[in-house]
Parts: sequence; C-alpha cells; structure tokens
Amino acid sequence: MSDAGTGTTGAGWFTPVAAGVQPVDLNIEVPHPARMYDYYLGGKENFPADRETAEQAIAAFPNTRNAARQNRAFLVRAVRHLVGEVGIHQFLDIGTGIPTSPNLHEVAQGIAPDTRVVYADNDPTVLALH
Repeated sequence: MSDAGTGTTGAGWFTPVAAGVQPVDLNIEVPHPARMYDYYLGGKENFPADRETAEQAIAAFPNTRNAARQNRAFLVRAVRHLVGEVGIHQFLDIGTGIPTSPNLHEVAQGIAPDTRVVYADNDPTVLALH
C-alpha cells in the first residue's frame, strides 16, 4: 500500500516518485550481475540467461558459488557482531543488490527489532526488484 505522494510504501521501502520516471526494462534475455549473484546465493530473482551465464562462470571458476555464499556468511557474522556486541542499530547498505535472504535487516532486526537499515543502489534492475 503506497502513501500517496510520499514515495514510501506501507512496508517501509522507498519508491522513487519523480516526474518523467520511465519504467525499467529488466531485459531478462541478457544476464545481469545482480541476478547472477542472486542465483549463486540460491535466490529466486533470476532468469534463464542469468543462470546460464552463472553456470559458465562456475565452470570456469568452480568456487564462484562458494565465494558468494561465504561473502553472505561474512555479512551475517559482521552484522550479528555489530548489533549484538557493539550495539549499532543503524546501517547504510550501499550497493544493496537484489534482496536475497538473509538480508542485512533480517539479521539485524532479529537481534534488535529497533534496528534501522537504509538500502541504496543506483542499478535500475535492483531497484525494480526491491
């Protein structure tokens, strides 16, 4: 549910509101790095072109999937430490990518529900899938 004119949704996500904003052409026939990363993590926001190209990358670099998953595991460990041990309850995630669980807010708010997260990305594909 959108709050008319404010650019926010009931879920707390920001939706750009500007005159002349054009719809995003996701072009699912062309692989996209954010959707490929989503595929490596086992997400659902990817298409055949993304999966095929990701599999080619995995064939050339067999640890690609593991590297992506280890990167996500590091995010989870770091956020748990920062929220639980250090007491940080505000985060700015720059270069968000496609939301694949567990995402930063899921980890942080699982420890401290009052934690606030701002996601920022300038990739139209990522913004369209948020």
